[in-house]
Amino acid sequence: MLNERKHNYPSQIEGHDNKYKYCAIHGGYTGEGNIKLDKYNTGDDPNANYVSFINPENRAYQPMNTSVVIDSGNNAFAVGDKDLSGKERITDGVVDMGAYEAGADITMLEK
Repeated sequence: MLNERKHNYPSQIEGHDNKYKYCAIHGGYTGEGNIKLDKYNTGDDPNANYVSFINPENRAYQPMNTSVVIDSGNNAFAVGDKDLSGKERITDGVVDMGAYEAGADITMLEK
């Protein structure tokens, strides 16, 4: 997995050390460029890392401007020049982790 926002916990992905690079993982995980997210992603600890999405309840996974995944990916691992919403894949010089760049126009996915 590269340039991903993972909702996995370390116990769920053990044994895959070389597969997870530039990922945001709850509780943290060893790997190049990985971000240790707050285990519960509650937003209660001002010193913890959180992934914040525009509207996850309606499947809008665009990162909010406060999200730690913005400009945290690796451009070498970016797939294509557009994100899933059609926005330029790399903005501000560094790709965001996940399928959408911050500021992308999100079309709500059917549930």
